[in-house]
Amino acid sequence: EIIEERNKDKEPVLENKFDEKVALIKAYPGFQVDIIHYLIDKKYHGIVIEGSGLGHITNRAIEAIRRAVEEEIPVVMTSQCLFGRIDMFVYSTGRRLIEAGVIPGNDMLPETAYVKLSWILGSKTRNLDEVKELMTTNLAGEMNPRLTIDLFPRWPHT
Repeated sequence: EIIEERNKDKEPVLENKFDEKVALIKAYPGFQVDIIHYLIDKKYHGIVIEGSGLGHITNRAIEAIRRAVEEEIPVVMTSQCLFGRIDMFVYSTGRRLIEAGVIPGNDMLPETAYVKLSWILGSKTRNLDEVKELMTTNLAGEMNPRLTIDLFPRWPHT
């Protein structure tokens, strides 16, 4: 666990600025890539994508995502699946997304990743490398260690 114990000798600091120009979009069959271009053109500062399964979106979106990253707009990939953990290295689409600059959201819920990205961009930094470092660091228990099958109930097979 990376979460640090609070230093009770220090006064807490409230970092409550959130960037409102962050979008949360869902990947679906027939997803229109123009949505990503629209967000870039409207000067959004961050994009969170609810990808399918292990964190994927249509191959047609990769160039739009690459454009966003080239324009210093962080793009975070999450999963639509309950108890979903993305794995960008299982299929070639995921590997191409990583090459395009997508930040893996691990097992964060899409809404949690949205709030975290909004907070990082509003209170911490807009530097792409620093955003990636913070998004992939477990700051407040928003990410879980890898889940095992023991988490889910087992039923006898007769």
